[in-house]
Amino acid sequence: MREELGDVGVSGAELVGVYTDRAAGAETGPPKTVRIELYRGELIGEPLASSEIAELIWLGEGDNRDQVAPSIANKILPDLLARGILLWDRRPMP
Repeated sequence: MREELGDVGVSGAELVGVYTDRAAGAETGPPKTVRIELYRGELIGEPLASSEIAELIWLGEGDNRDQVAPSIANKILPDLLARGILLWDRRPMP
């Protein structure tokens, strides 16, 4: 976590799910796949974009979802909505 978000910690980490999808930026080159282990918990500290992460964005229900990685748009958000973990409007994403 520190590699991606800087000097932060987490309390009460709980595995939410494991997701596999095409990697962000793989549209122009050979296909690449990512495997994401998603956890939830209380973040301790201030997250900063680190390593290969260019910027952090906070995504809310009414925000434009075009900027999120394919794995988030295709797999993670639909799963969190279907399971009632994320309580947003359940209409399909644009």
